[in-house]
Amino acid sequence: MEGFSHAYFLVDRDTGRAVSITIWESEDALKVSSQTADQLRARGTQLSQTQIVSVDSYEIVHRAGASP
Repeated sequence: MEGFSHAYFLVDRDTGRAVSITIWESEDALKVSSQTADQLRARGTQLSQTQIVSVDSYEIVHRAGASP
C-alpha cells in the first residue's frame, strides 16, 4: 500500500495473544489505507480463526536505537 513503511508482529506464545504494529510514512498515508487495512484484518482473522480486540492509532514521537 502506498505510504506503508514496515510492520512488527509480536506474539506471546504462552498466552496465544498477539499484537501487530504498522508504521506509515505519514498520517495521511495511514488514513488513506484504513479501508483496505480493515478488509485485510477481517480476511486474516477468518483464515486464522482469531479475533481483533481493538485497532488504535498512535503518533511516533521518538525513535531510539540503531539506524535501520
